[in-house]
Amino acid sequence: MKKDLYRKSNWQQLVKKRPNDLFRAYLVAAGSHQYQNLLDFKALNKSLISSSNLRVDYYLYLSDLQALTRQASYYLNEEYFQKYQEVYQKTTTSLEESSLSLPSFEEVTFLPNKTLYQLLSRFFGCFKTLTPFMISPHIFQKVLTDNLEEALRKRGKEDLISQLTLPQGPTFEERFKQELAEFINRLPSNLDLKEVPSLLLNFSQRWFFYSRTEDWRFFYPFRVDQLVELINHLKKHPDELLDYQNIYLKQKKALNKARKLVLDLKFNSQEKLWLKFLQYVIWQRTDRLEYFRKACYYSMPLIREVVHRMDLDEYVGVITPLELLNFLQKGTRPTLDELKKRQERFIVLFDYGKAKIETGQNLKKWQEFLNTAKARSSILHGWGASPGKAQGRVKIVMDPFQAKDFKKGDILVTNMTNPNYVLLMQKASAIITDEGGVTCHAAIVARELGIPCVVGTQVATEVLRNGEVVKVDGKKGLVVIEDVN
Repeated sequence: MKKDLYRKSNWQQLVKKRPNDLFRAYLVAAGSHQYQNLLDFKALNKSLISSSNLRVDYYLYLSDLQALTRQASYYLNEEYFQKYQEVYQKTTTSLEESSLSLPSFEEVTFLPNKTLYQLLSRFFGCFKTLTPFMISPHIFQKVLTDNLEEALRKRGKEDLISQLTLPQGPTFEERFKQELAEFINRLPSNLDLKEVPSLLLNFSQRWFFYSRTEDWRFFYPFRVDQLVELINHLKKHPDELLDYQNIYLKQKKALNKARKLVLDLKFNSQEKLWLKFLQYVIWQRTDRLEYFRKACYYSMPLIREVVHRMDLDEYVGVITPLELLNFLQKGTRPTLDELKKRQERFIVLFDYGKAKIETGQNLKKWQEFLNTAKARSSILHGWGASPGKAQGRVKIVMDPFQAKDFKKGDILVTNMTNPNYVLLMQKASAIITDEGGVTCHAAIVARELGIPCVVGTQVATEVLRNGEVVKVDGKKGLVVIEDVN
């Protein structure tokens, strides 16, 4: 596909003639997720992708991708929606099968390089097919929500959008909560959890992927001590435990209410399809993480072993998948000088699916250019996940176990929350996240605590700074920096 097809002047023609090429654009943008999450590549700016030259008209922002997707949304049909679901199902199935076939720490040591190459090559191939789905749900959710908000606005019913933006069904997070509630209810009320270590271990191992870490090189599974802490918390808060127990029923009632609203609002066929697709991608945003986390966990022994054979253990976070495969096939290694530069600072640029790493003087040039191209804004936009307003000091937390200086009234800013964050969330006056939708963990807990929450900002952890004062509007999904300078 020619580069000039991506220029703004040709977007409409591109969407009309070749709508499937949207996935090429997603693949370009999603490449950053492949590298960043699998091997901890630190992109300079997640919201910007570019070609490997300084020609401005070849730069593509996520906001531009949203504009492209908005064009495409007006050409969506039932056939396209079915194809999207089929591709996703095939992708996740292949990735899971590939992940489960990877050797354990005990097995991998005895395998020859040729076998490791075959396993790793197949795994990376399957993993790469998931990367478009690491970004397309975000973009589709934003665009389709905007479309539906406009449709509701014409009817004078814009306040109803929150009652429609629901996942199409239970995600693994709802399954976890339901199963955990059943597990707790089966335990005798006066039982000391120390007396049933095997039950706790079996449960935590079955749900190992429920744990979430920011550093995917060292994926830490859901542990028994985390499970015990969560059980004790729920026992002290019976209302929250009841919510866990009734989560399927609550979701079913909410979806039935949404269906009745669609009838009352007399949505046309296009609007109904937008809503069906929207509810699917909201569900998909959580569902894909199950396969992603399992892939990261099962690939860890293999990646660590290859890096060990390269005698480059300390550089595991800055070696690319291609470099791992080249070593296994050709015996080549990146130079120590290059790896040391990457450890200091580097960026990954994506030129229509091809990654290029910049360090040293080239990095400085790009930093100047990118900082000029995307100036710091005083307002961040996200999803209003829990209503209310709050003002406080930013506290960025990427590891809840390393946040001893978090104070009551601070604004919790993180990539995405999980049960390990609950104690911090109880102290926070508001919550801001990069990821998530209106049904994510942060949104649900914030509503239970009655504090404002803005999710899905994409860039909060990058743009906001520790200690600065911000205002949070949890209804409108806005975060205002008091002094941007």
